[in-house]
Amino acid sequence: MKKVLLIAILMIGSLNTFRAQQGVCFGIKGGLNLENIIGLNSGQGVVGVTENESSEMTFGFHAGVFLRWGLDDHWAIVPELLYTTGGAKETIAQTYYIGSTAYTSSTTGNFSLHYLQLPVFVNYQFDMGLYLEGGLYIAGLIGATTSSTTTKNGVTTSSTSTSDTTNNQLDWGVGAGVGYRFCSGLGFNLRYNYGLYAVYKNFSYENGGVSYRQPSYGNNGVLQLSVSYLFGCSNCVPKPQPTADVTPTIIPAPAPEPDVQFAVQTPGDLPGQHTVIEILPVRDYVFFDAGNLQIPSRYTILSPDQAAGFHEEQLQDCQKNPGTRQSRQLNVYHNVLNIVGDRMRKYPSSTIRLVGSSAGKGADLGKANAETVKTYLVTNFGIKASRITTEGRDMPIVQSEIPNATRDKDLTKVEDFRVDIISTSTDLVMEVNGNSALCLKPIEVTSLDEDTDNSPSDPDKNTNNYPVNFNVNGASDVLTSWTLDITDSKGATRHFGPYTSNSQALNGEAIIQDQNSGTYQVKMTGQTKSGKTITKESSFTLNRRKEPIEKEQRYSILFEFDKSKTVATYEKFLRNTVAPNIPPNSTVTISGHTDIVGPEDYNLNLSNQRSTEAQKILENEINKEGKTGITFNTKGYGVTSPEFSNMSPEGRFYNRTVIIDIVPNSSMGNR
Repeated sequence: MKKVLLIAILMIGSLNTFRAQQGVCFGIKGGLNLENIIGLNSGQGVVGVTENESSEMTFGFHAGVFLRWGLDDHWAIVPELLYTTGGAKETIAQTYYIGSTAYTSSTTGNFSLHYLQLPVFVNYQFDMGLYLEGGLYIAGLIGATTSSTTTKNGVTTSSTSTSDTTNNQLDWGVGAGVGYRFCSGLGFNLRYNYGLYAVYKNFSYENGGVSYRQPSYGNNGVLQLSVSYLFGCSNCVPKPQPTADVTPTIIPAPAPEPDVQFAVQTPGDLPGQHTVIEILPVRDYVFFDAGNLQIPSRYTILSPDQAAGFHEEQLQDCQKNPGTRQSRQLNVYHNVLNIVGDRMRKYPSSTIRLVGSSAGKGADLGKANAETVKTYLVTNFGIKASRITTEGRDMPIVQSEIPNATRDKDLTKVEDFRVDIISTSTDLVMEVNGNSALCLKPIEVTSLDEDTDNSPSDPDKNTNNYPVNFNVNGASDVLTSWTLDITDSKGATRHFGPYTSNSQALNGEAIIQDQNSGTYQVKMTGQTKSGKTITKESSFTLNRRKEPIEKEQRYSILFEFDKSKTVATYEKFLRNTVAPNIPPNSTVTISGHTDIVGPEDYNLNLSNQRSTEAQKILENEINKEGKTGITFNTKGYGVTSPEFSNMSPEGRFYNRTVIIDIVPNSSMGNR
């Protein structure tokens, strides 16, 4: 605070010196503040107390003086000295327990801060009077006022406080704004300041013998609307420049700039959409972050109240927000603990065994992770603890890390820090042969896929089979580069480029997205080789084919690390579940994939082996049933065209897969 006052005194004392310099002018300003405190505490308050703190914007004001130190006709440095307010209307809701009885407290009040603020901004003024600004500020707290009303267990009290002992005495941050100044000196300005230093100090409590510490939190956010007046200078009229008495030189008109021709060529109707019934496998692992005994935040964690209303059927309908296959399946998988909890509630005789592994850091750490999962199921879903057993291991039953291996060790090691969910209850898990690939029962999900000429799991499914061609004839001779801005009927604009050739094809699907039709305005902007700008405009329309929606089917089977022969464990699933749903005269696409662990040629052979073995099992079964006209498209892709990101253990496990797409003949007829 003392430093801020000293700087302010030096600034005021220097006003006459600054005014003596060329291009320095003095001004006054004031106006309205819209104030808020951002990033308030929410969740755990004092030990044993649940606390949620929120804020609403309030009004305040500011007033002060400033200098404008012009560097040239446009740039200027603008230091200011302001009195300004900050704060918010805050609400703090608390819940705490005494014994088994819950008590609540709610406090609402206006929290007002008073600062002496020193902003220093850089200002760029355009010829028409409009200017932009940005810079830093530092401020010292000179007072704080709180007027609040508290309702505690039905009793309401009011209080007013002028103490600022809980607040930091210093604030500093950044700001940016826009304004307009008339030639007379009158100006208007809109600026937003954001504090980078916390409003509230660190504090700690003792509660029941347990210490709790809360770090600094809350940042000022203030929108200032100002009126100002600048004395003694104006940048409206350019400074006169001395001219020499010379005979004017006649400069011939430049030759016309070469031009380009712009045209848009659209394809026929884009493909329609169709419904796919996906059978998504639910992997029976929960991966923990090394050194952390908490369930990672990427998994969906429900409170007891939320868990009471959760049912796995809520995950099945993806029609409203279809997303990508990766987002659909990982959304299901990240609910794995909620799915297990819901199924155990439905089937009270089912039991599970949780096997925690520590990737070589000891069985005790592995068991601690297993106990964390057990506690979640018991506490949040109300499952009896006797139905869940836990076990700790150094390495998992089926481990990813190969002893003495050096390649990709950083990837495989994190896969062995996990908890396996094991059960013999057929209400929870798939009925498979043997025990090497037990998985939780899959979930059926309804989704919308594009009805393209490529099969849904073909790696070329994003091939630009429906291009919109943008032709800029002469671009290679005239332009250094050109870009496209495409605006839809709702006013949303997307930018493409830069390009250098005479034409560019964009995928029609990328433009129309999830719409059935659309009319688009397109502007081509090119930079000529002489430094000028050329713009051309056009419009075009895209439409989807109106085709009957046919329900296609998609199944997935998953594999343990480096295992191909485990296709045999899914034989019953392939024969009894997948094969009966393959209709005559349909097309079956079987795609094998792997993760990125290991050599590419090895992974390619592994994916081919997996997909080929799956085809043999299905062919044998449909031949027994006497079905005819079925075409198989079977291929292994290895590490290319992965369905999931290989950057997480979950993604790598889901990439060890064979995907089976069943496309009825009626869906293929109009393609």
